[in-house]
Amino acid sequence: MADCQRCMLVPDGQEWDPFGASLDPAALQCFLEEAALFQAGRRRFSDAALTVPEIGFTSDREISTQMALRRIVDDLAKGDSDLAAGIVTA
Repeated sequence: MADCQRCMLVPDGQEWDPFGASLDPAALQCFLEEAALFQAGRRRFSDAALTVPEIGFTSDREISTQMALRRIVDDLAKGDSDLAAGIVTA
């Protein structure tokens, strides 16, 4: 961790400073004040519910949660539903 701290230019004792050692505090404060997270008003939006299509995924053996999720998303993505159209992987 000490190597990482030096690499990131964080001086000893300033590990928990809110703006970091290499940033201009005034510029960062201005950015934070304009960020959507700190704005007044509604931040939650609503939309019509999507119909969830039948999922054809099955397994004849025990698999990890990640593998099951991958197979479910893969099965959904192969379809032409509104839900499939909204699948974005990262």
